Amino acid sequence: MARPYSHDLRQRALNLLEQGLSMTQVSRLLNISRPTLYKWQHKYETTGSTAPSPQIIPPQPSNITDWKKFK
Repeated sequence: MARPYSHDLRQRALNLLEQGLSMTQVSRLLNISRPTLYKWQHKYETTGSTAPSPQIIPPQPSNITDWKKFK
């Protein structure tokens, strides 16, 4: 799984948008896709936060069924 963008980068992108740069300009300047910028902007407008959501990785079941034979 890819690491989320840093909180600082998200904040810088939104600050550039507030300063009047277009989505395309910010996207090219920071090398971030426009859909990602739209998601960050929407998240900020709805939650007031630009922090990445916590990554919850579910535990994987073991493929080993007979541990005695395995040892």
